[in-house]
Parts: sequence; C-alpha cells; structure tokens
Amino acid sequence: MNKLTLGEICNICKGRFIGNQELLSKEVDSIENTVSFIKEDSIYLDRINDPEVSVKNVKTAIKKGAISYITGKKDSSLLPFILVEDFKKANIILSSTFKQRTNVPTISITGSVGKTSTKDMCNSVLSQKYKILKTRYEENHSWMFTRPMYELMSNCDNYDIAVIETALDGAMKNNGLILKPDIVIMTVIGTAHIDVHKSQKQIFIKKSELLNYMSPIGIAYVNGSDKFLKTIKLNKPKKVKYFGTSEDIEYHSENTKSLGLKGTNCDLVYKKDRINVTIPVPGLFFIDAALPAFALGLDFGLKLDEIKNGIESFESDKHRMKVYETEYITIIDDSYNASLTSMKSSIDMFKSLEGRKVFITGDINNLGDLKEKTHEEIGEYIANAGINLLICAGSCSENTVKGVLKAGKNKCEVMSLPNKELINDIIKDKIKKGDLVLVKAGEPEKFHTVVEILLKL
Repeated sequence: MNKLTLGEICNICKGRFIGNQELLSKEVDSIENTVSFIKEDSIYLDRINDPEVSVKNVKTAIKKGAISYITGKKDSSLLPFILVEDFKKANIILSSTFKQRTNVPTISITGSVGKTSTKDMCNSVLSQKYKILKTRYEENHSWMFTRPMYELMSNCDNYDIAVIETALDGAMKNNGLILKPDIVIMTVIGTAHIDVHKSQKQIFIKKSELLNYMSPIGIAYVNGSDKFLKTIKLNKPKKVKYFGTSEDIEYHSENTKSLGLKGTNCDLVYKKDRINVTIPVPGLFFIDAALPAFALGLDFGLKLDEIKNGIESFESDKHRMKVYETEYITIIDDSYNASLTSMKSSIDMFKSLEGRKVFITGDINNLGDLKEKTHEEIGEYIANAGINLLICAGSCSENTVKGVLKAGKNKCEVMSLPNKELINDIIKDKIKKGDLVLVKAGEPEKFHTVVEILLKL
C-alpha cells in the first residue's frame, strides 16, 4: 500500500488547502472523478463546469465521506477543498507523479473508433491469467487519469497490468508523458474530431505521437487493414505487430460467419496458432477488437483455451451494441457514440438481420465543415441497407434524409425531427410489435434516453 496523505497530494498539485489543517495528515484512500464512487476518505475531483451541478456533486461527495475535493473554481465555499490555479494541469501533474511511482506494465489503446471495445476485450482476455486495472467510462483523457493512476500507485500489489483507453485530447503529448506505455494498440484512423485536425492524415500524425513516449523496448499492435496505420515503422528495439481481417496480415481472422444478434464466429490465426471463437456481440467489427486481444494473450503467455474463454466471455460496455429483447420489440442500443466509420459498421450489422427494421439516429459530432456531406453520405448508406423506417433527429437530420432521397430508394420511410425529444411523441405510433430497433448517435446527443422509452413499450 502506497497511499499518500492529503497534504502530500496538495503539495504535488501545487494547490492551496482551505479547511481544517489537521486533515492534511489524513491518508487518502482513493481519488474519484465521479460522485457515485465516492467513499470514506476519498478526494473528489470537481470537474463539472455547471455551477449548480458542481455544488450539488460536492455536497454529495462530502456527505458520502470525501476528505476533501480539488477544484479550480475560485468562488468555491464548501469546506474543505484544495484550490488549484489550473484544474486540468493540476490533474496532469498528479497523474504523472503517481504513474512514475509504479512499475506496472501499461497498455495504451488509441484510435478513432473501437478504443473502448478493444480495451474491454483485452481486459477480458488478460484477466484470465492476470490482475488488471482497466480505466472506467470516460477516463480516456490526460486530466482524467488521476483516479486510475492513484489506484495503480497506491494498490500496485493488486495489479499485474494496466489497460488504459487513450483519447486525442488536444495534444497526445500529455497522455504520453503520463502513461509512458509499454504497449500501444492503435485501432483505426477515422474522421472523429476532423473539425479540429482537418484531415485523417493529421489525425493519424497526432495519434501516432503516442508512440514517441512508448518504452524503448515497447511493442505497438496496429491495424494492418488501415491505410494509415499499416505504414507505421519503428526503430529497433521497438517492435510493430500488425492485426487485421486480411489473411496476409500476421494476426488475422478466417472463416468468418455472422450469427446475427448472437455475435460472430471466426478463426483467429497467428502462424501455427489457431482458435475458433464466438464473439458474443453483434457486428463483424468486433473482430478488430478480438485480434489485438488474441495477440496480447499469446505474447503474455496465455494458453489458447484461456484466450478463447476471455473472448467468449466478453461483455460490451453500456450503450455499445447492447441487445435488449422485450416481449414487444428487440432493441440494439449503440447510442454511446458515432462517427462515419462506426455508423456504417452498425448499419452493416443491422442490414444482415431479418425482420422489420427501424433505425433511430441523431447527429455525428465534431465534423466541422464536413457535417452536411457526412450526413448525406450516411443517408445514402441507409437507403441501401433494407431499413424500413428511419427516424432521425438533430440539426443535421435533413441532410441525412436528403442522402436517402438522393440514393433514389423509396422503400424506406423517413422522418426528420429537429430534436430527439419529439421522438418520444411518435414512438408508440411508429414502432410495431416484433420490430428490430437500432439506436445510434453521438454521445452529446444523449440518445440513451430514447432507449429507455423503447424499453417501456
């Protein structure tokens, strides 16, 4: 156990403690990003910008036993708290310091699409033999690593490997300086955040910066089917290993068969090693999450049956291809996030299913000047997918409908709504018993609330 006192943590982040000074000698049990995880002697990270919600969360944290909270808000009045000049910078300093005090091997997963699924799949496989620290929901930015890095440092004897999802938060440099990963997995380069980085090539360059901070003897597992990632080369002793669905790639899949809502069956192959697995989540794209997990399993000394058990016991995270079969309808909840790549992949999965299909969708975010063109492209894709009813809501819904009509298909009934709240008013009239309903949108659109309504039908 390597827990620090409140005073030590205050000094590390260069904060000013306001409250009972005797508390500075108390040992901190955990540092939490989310109120629901607060327990006795935790520190709460006051990261919410909305003043009303922030105060409510701080009060709840203190009531649940938080020893203090860290904030950048100079008008904070609820005692005790640590006031820092720059909240994000303070958390980066804390995370970096905590990580330096542990030698647990770290796997960092980045890419435009599939980071969370790959993280969860790697965790499912490696936990067959090892004790894994896995980042929670939303812990994928440098200033959100404080919680997992403190847990890793203070309870290092409880973990053999850390599996960290790593988003592109402005500069990948911060992520790299904190994590200094032993292994990097790169999933795919898409168009997410193209509003900031202007092109897929620039996104590739930015995400690849993480490789500069990898261990000198580190290994990068990259998607060899991606036109950008397959070009990655590293100087020895660093290594690059490639995975993908094409049989000419070293870690690859063969004999792929869709099982509809029950998942996908395929062989995973590396040289003479071969296992047949059933990935228990719909969508062929989950093969791209299983392959690096397969490769890691082999390299970390797991037996083939252990790898198979890990993949076949995989559970997707909330709002990611979660299937709910009610007495009335079947719902596929993929409402966590959306990009052009993931949208097309979800539509491909939906297209393969038998039955009356209803697609409820919202806007894709962070597209900049490409938003109208991208939503039209999605509309054209939908028109060719055998979907019976399209309900789209949001500022770009008319562009999606325009794409459907442009494709010249008239078998798909389309409805365009200005906001998702209006969906609730039409669901009962438009959804029929036995329907298959796919819900997908960007995370800021909060389409999980639509799923909640559907579940009540």
